[in-house]
Amino acid sequence: MPSREDFVAIATRLFAVWLGIQAIRHVFTSYAAWRQMQEDPAVLYMMGAAVPMLLIAWLLWVFPLTVARKLLPVMKTPGTPVAWASAGAMEIGLALIGFWLLASSLGDFFYWLTLAFMTVRLDGNLASYGADNTASTVATALEMAIALWLILGHRGILGAFVRLRQAGTRDITPAP
Repeated sequence: MPSREDFVAIATRLFAVWLGIQAIRHVFTSYAAWRQMQEDPAVLYMMGAAVPMLLIAWLLWVFPLTVARKLLPVMKTPGTPVAWASAGAMEIGLALIGFWLLASSLGDFFYWLTLAFMTVRLDGNLASYGADNTASTVATALEMAIALWLILGHRGILGAFVRLRQAGTRDITPAP
């Protein structure tokens, strides 16, 4: 029976494939915007956003078990089989859904970032960005927040918040 690390490693590789495809799509979308903007060199910077995406996709593809071990809590007996009725299986399932949601919202995030950049570049401000686009941008940010919550869980987010809040103090104890 596969271990929980195996499931997360598979999900990591699937995410890497998806991220690579999104990076390639982003390049072609940016190229179309570049041609439409009379080959404005500023749009080339937006194409450059695909480089870190491709690098992250490559790293996730090459090191999926390392990512899985970093995401999953340390257990005394690593590699134990996962019973589908257990709470661990639920955590893995929620993390996988979180990865899927993060993956789908990441492409939207770059789309809205590019659109906002182009609006400022053409009009000089975000006034013509529009209520529709603003609402979609907020929805994308909410999707990313939900995705992070599903991936990290409420304890991971609470622990990160406590560490940030108590940064610089000697005694850092995470909240229960």
